Amino acid sequence: MERNKILFFCAVVVPFLMFSCKTTTEAVNNQEEVEARAEIIDWQGAEFGDSVPQWVRSVAARDYQAVSSLPEMNGKVAMTFSGEGQDRDLLKLWVDTNDASGQIVRQIKQTVTNTAGAMASGDKDNSESVQKMAESVTGIWSQTTVSGFAKVRDFWTKVKLGDGSTEYRYYVLYGIDKENLEYQIDAAMGKVRAESEAEEEALNKIEEAIKESAFAATGSVERI
Repeated sequence: MERNKILFFCAVVVPFLMFSCKTTTEAVNNQEEVEARAEIIDWQGAEFGDSVPQWVRSVAARDYQAVSSLPEMNGKVAMTFSGEGQDRDLLKLWVDTNDASGQIVRQIKQTVTNTAGAMASGDKDNSESVQKMAESVTGIWSQTTVSGFAKVRDFWTKVKLGDGSTEYRYYVLYGIDKENLEYQIDAAMGKVRAESEAEEEALNKIEEAIKESAFAATGSVERI
């Protein structure tokens, strides 16, 4: 009897799981299809004959590195924010509340965590040194703010989706002088003290990873 219950349970659950996976996959595919058929029907400056700028298309395509090629971004690090929603004014207000300075600090702290994890797993002998330096660096960045980010451009579009509905999209580009950002990173990292050769090596690798991550153009997307 017990065996029959188990068989019945498996017979019910397995098809259910397969159906759930299929349903989830179909939902994702449907959303991608709706997005692929999106058509821009209005945009900032359209009444004056202006076109949608290439930087907006790059951000929409998540090609953040392409934004760095803008003339006004020469020598700067780019950070973009974008949002999607039904109310244009509310959408702009929501996206504009994003804090580029706070975002770069969160990005740096996540980089420290990821880098330390990879280093510790690859070098068991010095894992304690890596962990100590990671905790020290994270502690410093928890008390550090980055200044110098400024809004460079913003832009909105209105799109018609494949299912016939419409929504607004708002894009914001921020920039900070790379030299300024590097100076602030150096100042923060200079507060961390290594007490052994292993700690010094770990600290140097963490700092390299921080700069590589911080200097790369990034972006985030929100939906309201």
